[in-house]
Parts: sequence; structure tokens; C-alpha cells
Amino acid sequence: MRPLLCKSKVAYPDGGSSTEVYTNPDPLRYVELEILGPLHTLARGQSPIHNVTYKLWPIAR
Repeated sequence: MRPLLCKSKVAYPDGGSSTEVYTNPDPLRYVELEILGPLHTLARGQSPIHNVTYKLWPIAR
């Protein structure tokens, strides 16, 4: 598993956040994780690439 790395001294969206987590306990339980990259101006013809792999493990109840 790779740690989430955040670049210092660069601007991130949403108040400087590099990650955002949303939860909904009812009626449908879910968790949403968003990983945000630093703000960057792209030149014409450029496009961002952001590859993310999530791994899920069952939890004991």
C-alpha cells in the first residue's frame, strides 16, 4: 500500500484539502473517498492523469 503524499507549498482545492471523505449512514450506508491533486494550469492540449487504486478489506463485526 502506498501512502498518500501531499506536496507542501502548493495550492489544493476546497480550502487546501488533499483528501475528502463523505459518509452516509442511512438509509444506504456508504463511504466516498476523493483524492485531490494540487491546482495546476495546463497548457492547451495537455490533460491531467490521476491513477488511483483502492483496496478494500472486510471488517470484523
